[in-house]
Amino acid sequence: MNLSETLEALKLQDGSPDLILRRLQLSQMIPLLTTPEIHNLQAQLSSILQSRVGNEIFINIPHELLLKITECLYLEDLLRVRLVCRSWNRAFTNSDLCLRMTKIHFPFAWEEYCKSFKSKSITKSGVDSKYWLRDSLISRIRREHGISSTRYRIKYDARYLNLQYCNNRIAIQTGGVFEVLNLLNQLRTVYAIPNRIEMKTWLLSDKWLMGILVSPKELTKSLRKLESSTKLFAWELKDSGTGEYHSIRLPTKTFRISAHLDLVGIVTSSFDVLIWTVGGGLRTLHTIKTSKDYTEEIIEAADIFFHHMNQDKYFLVYHSRVKTSAGAKFATRITVKTFVAWELVRTQHTVRYSSNLLLKHHSSLISNDGKIGIEIRGISGKITNEYFELLTYDMISMEFEVLSVRLDPSIDHNLQISHYFIWQDQILYPILDNKNNLTDSLQVITISKSLTDVWNGVSKKFENPISNHRRSSILSSETRANSGHTKMETQNRLYEKRVWADDNFVILFSGAELIVWGFRQGILTT
Repeated sequence: MNLSETLEALKLQDGSPDLILRRLQLSQMIPLLTTPEIHNLQAQLSSILQSRVGNEIFINIPHELLLKITECLYLEDLLRVRLVCRSWNRAFTNSDLCLRMTKIHFPFAWEEYCKSFKSKSITKSGVDSKYWLRDSLISRIRREHGISSTRYRIKYDARYLNLQYCNNRIAIQTGGVFEVLNLLNQLRTVYAIPNRIEMKTWLLSDKWLMGILVSPKELTKSLRKLESSTKLFAWELKDSGTGEYHSIRLPTKTFRISAHLDLVGIVTSSFDVLIWTVGGGLRTLHTIKTSKDYTEEIIEAADIFFHHMNQDKYFLVYHSRVKTSAGAKFATRITVKTFVAWELVRTQHTVRYSSNLLLKHHSSLISNDGKIGIEIRGISGKITNEYFELLTYDMISMEFEVLSVRLDPSIDHNLQISHYFIWQDQILYPILDNKNNLTDSLQVITISKSLTDVWNGVSKKFENPISNHRRSSILSSETRANSGHTKMETQNRLYEKRVWADDNFVILFSGAELIVWGFRQGILTT
């Protein structure tokens, strides 16, 4: 019987190791070892000890330090470290850490669920914070990498683009009606426009489909003069539409409309800001006051945004072109006014300068967590080595932030002539991928990581939407290229293509069809 068999045989009646006898045997063995054997044993014991200490490092460090380390990790890294060993998994699935990560990466979800998460590990709705965060991280990472659960094409026969996407639905206006497709279940609903008149201004929101009709000028009784009538219509989105709608008369022409749930924000052509509760009355929130001298200040864009967790909190964001000093040719002042319960509680400004004429002024939600993307872009007509900058405003922290990424001049040129779309911190714009048989595809730039990738569309020769997806690479090494050193061919006719995106879907309009990437499990396809 060798030494290992001798030690293995030293057990108590219950089968567990007899530690006292094992220690005695080892003590008797040590004096018999030669010097080389002692050195070899020391090396092996040191290696084992270092391995065990390394695996337990995150168990032993102060908890606040662990939280700080975790805040610096990318989402992919947070998943990877959990797979190193059991002690690391235990450390990085700690309930406090999961709450901190939820607050950073999913702030609206944290506001909604944090009380339940803090009171119990299992919420009243049966959601464990640890597993909720894991599933949410995986979904976010898959979306960032373009790892879709399905891809397919939808024929689009209209002669020109009159389409919008919002919250898992596509709406198309054609022939005096709206046709709405629910991408989750592929059900279609038709909403007829009064008198079958085309609506020049319309909006698809999370709950309502709405549009504005301006009637021909008619003689008013009170003023005895010809005036046109502006009316806002709203249909509630259902998978089996009834054709019923709400409507309200507006005092003047509209500049912009926006909506969340039953609240509709209206900025008129005279820059009055109105709030309409669908089915209720119309109320004035604010009037944007500009300089009396038209050359001093010009309003380029104005939008109302609603806080998803606080229905009494509104944000008015508007762009003003203002005069500049001799050092800069063009300047835009971004103003954010915050209203709570109809009272103005805060006004914030930031000014952006440019040497080129700024032709694009646009504000939109770029995440489901209350982040507003404020785009101010000029067209230089030149290929330059400039940074792409995106100004954002966070409804929760109520702070501005500038995101920037260095782009290869060829990519920057393509962005200048394309209708790109921004979601989270990604820029998506359409390309024709020559490497994949001229397939309509997407160039996707992740701003925070300065990485770029191509998401291939559906091949004309491959029509199986269920198996037509990319393999997961979440736990693999990074395969995307650096956006500052990746050249792209100059794209033609990008003005004919459009992109829409959110966490669940990405839609590319490429002429006679729509290409859909779906990122939720269980999505039905055409």
